[in-house]
Amino acid sequence: MGGMSLGTLLTIFVVPTMYSIFARKTVPGAKMTEEQTTPNLHAHELIAK
Repeated sequence: MGGMSLGTLLTIFVVPTMYSIFARKTVPGAKMTEEQTTPNLHAHELIAK
């Protein structure tokens, strides 16, 4: 019974708190690969060129 209560409390309170603390340390969109910065060309756009 005690293990289930502890697991529930950790899941509901501690895990989201730790996630939000670690998420604040990163800048959104800071890691962009070259693949993400290039335009997405479709087949009909490639044929037109």
